[in-house]
Amino acid sequence: MQAHHEAAWRPQRGDLRPVITILLLPFLLAAPQLVGWLHADPLIYTAQVSLGQAEGVVRGVPYIDPNNGFGTQALGHLAAKMWLDGQVPWWNYFSGVGMPLAAEYQPAAFFPLTFLMLFSLGPALQQAALQAITGLATYGLLSHLRFARAAATIGALLYAFNGTLAWHAHAPATALPFLPLMLWGVERAFAFAQQGELGGWRLLALAMVAGLICGFPEVSYVSGLLALAWAIVRGFQLPKERRASYAGRIALGGFVGIAISAPQVYAFFQFLPHAYVGDHTNFAEAALHKAAMLPSFLAPYAYGPIFIYAWGKPLFVHVWGGIGGFVTAAALVTAVYGFWVRRDAIAWMLVVAFVMCLCGTFDIEPIDTLVDWIPGTKFVAFGRYAPPLWEFAVIFLAARGIDAMLANPPERPAPRVAATVAALLALLAIGIGLAILWPQFTDRGMRNSAIASAAWAAATLAATVALVWRGNSRASTILGVVLVFEAMFMTFIPTLSNPRAGRPDTAAIDFLRNNLGSSRFYTLGPIQANYGAYFEIASINHNYLPVASRWIDFVHANLDAQADPVVFNGDYARPPGAPTQLDEFRRNFDRYRWVGVKYLVARPGDPGPGSIPALRKVYSDAAMAIYELPDPSPYFEATACRVSGPDREHAVADCEKPGRLVRRELFFPGWRATVNGTDAPIVVHGDLFQEIALPGGRSEVRFSYAPPHIGWAWLASAAGLLVLAAGLVRRARRSAASGRSAS
Repeated sequence: MQAHHEAAWRPQRGDLRPVITILLLPFLLAAPQLVGWLHADPLIYTAQVSLGQAEGVVRGVPYIDPNNGFGTQALGHLAAKMWLDGQVPWWNYFSGVGMPLAAEYQPAAFFPLTFLMLFSLGPALQQAALQAITGLATYGLLSHLRFARAAATIGALLYAFNGTLAWHAHAPATALPFLPLMLWGVERAFAFAQQGELGGWRLLALAMVAGLICGFPEVSYVSGLLALAWAIVRGFQLPKERRASYAGRIALGGFVGIAISAPQVYAFFQFLPHAYVGDHTNFAEAALHKAAMLPSFLAPYAYGPIFIYAWGKPLFVHVWGGIGGFVTAAALVTAVYGFWVRRDAIAWMLVVAFVMCLCGTFDIEPIDTLVDWIPGTKFVAFGRYAPPLWEFAVIFLAARGIDAMLANPPERPAPRVAATVAALLALLAIGIGLAILWPQFTDRGMRNSAIASAAWAAATLAATVALVWRGNSRASTILGVVLVFEAMFMTFIPTLSNPRAGRPDTAAIDFLRNNLGSSRFYTLGPIQANYGAYFEIASINHNYLPVASRWIDFVHANLDAQADPVVFNGDYARPPGAPTQLDEFRRNFDRYRWVGVKYLVARPGDPGPGSIPALRKVYSDAAMAIYELPDPSPYFEATACRVSGPDREHAVADCEKPGRLVRRELFFPGWRATVNGTDAPIVVHGDLFQEIALPGGRSEVRFSYAPPHIGWAWLASAAGLLVLAAGLVRRARRSAASGRSAS
């Protein structure tokens, strides 16, 4: 790495080929999905609405978390559709009995890539786009730090095809590009302050905006911690007289970024006091089993492809259910070499971050306690969502090692010896880990996967050590190609579990659309939670976090005492001996009718619903059977009044005398009602729904929702945009003036 000669790196003609490579490779890897050989649409394999579904080339699932369907696709599709309809996506009418939408955060309602969810190829396109953006941001950072183009390209591709993006395709993945982008922003602020030039804060502001609206605050927060540590290290490297200017740029970028994203951030924090947040109140005691170290750091598929061999084996279910990403043994050893080549403050900071993440993930004391002392970390599922941080640390140091080999390989043997020792230790750890767990590898396929993974690790480690010892530019290029190929291959393996065929059951969906009206349905499996929102047909099922606590309390007290608060669904796992969802439906039949459930959706071969005399089967095909409940309560209801509602936000009432209008929508702060243009106070009805007073005669009633006092957030966003725009205008004028003076 060379010294700075100007405040900021700017792309040159020679950067065109690396940029094109970084842009194209993710879409090339996704080609089997994009051309239809594999069906990467979660609607096919997650929503349980498909006909003719054919298993993928590899058994199992393509991603470790089905929220790529329940959250990113289903809720993101609704948010994008609402924007196109001219509505801010504040409210979801189609999950539970109504729920905040943008405030749930994971729909990424303000994130531009969410519009891809309008298309069946949207999830695959978004994944490839995230990889490309991640690679470009990393390339910009490494190029700004004066890495050689080849090293910057290799580092960019390694982080583009990192373990988190290989195994996640929902909201946590959307935050990945904005860690290197934030660090690049910090570096620009550092360079501008160092050179005494104006500016240098805008990229940081844009990275902050993207990180805050992308859909997952936990990953963004952990990434922000690394960016903060990086910024502090850089601050101490400046002369004292430059530090205040530098700190001001960091603060300005941060404040402008937060201001612009205020509507999303404010809506989320406004939701939290009224929400159930699960284990997020305290994750201090949460940790992954030590067995997860093997796939995390050395051999990602030592236990087979995702979840294939895990069922019936609690240890491996726990590993796959809590893991969040990986690096390979070869990348880790290359990072050791890169660290030993140049042990500067940034390198030490990244090693400390890696160790702290390792200890926080696997409950290694006393450092785990120190991690818990960092503000906010107790509210983060660290093992699941910290991997982007430590993956970046490993990949940055690996890219630095390749950069050193390209430029001027060190004559001293210490870096090569360190890499060799690390490789031997990695092989030893793989052998010991597999030997300890071998008795639990009861499947032949699992044993074959373990042996193949160990052999792959041994081969790539041998190649890495040999190339490091050779130590010239040709060897570094070959090493980079090996690492990138391995990263792409490891990313491609899960995609082979996408189904080869399948189509949504449009006939059943159309039946519900045509007959449900403003009523709701409850599912025992088909049309999984939140996919009612995708199809804009109201289901009382939900898969939400945070989720409105008023609704959860009502469910437990009136509908299903055993329901999972986060996943209220008809086929979610129950404790042994607990009543089934159908048992609870049968026991609380009248309460389901009271919340407006008109249809029960079940699997076509399930005999249970047919044993309930009050139900009448009204539709059946190969994917689902639909049963009708008698006389469900209407969405709008009023005593001594005739009420009609053209939609859920408008009602017309003709009342013989003053009465009360019940609206079967969740009572929640932010709802506003008017009667004939005059505000009407909303009170809670039945500890769940909304109720207003009606005068005698004809009344036009309108309802609207927005988070309380959201206008201030919009004002902050507008102010932040103005500050950002003013900075861009000033920079454009300075550039124009500089060009004129030069001519």
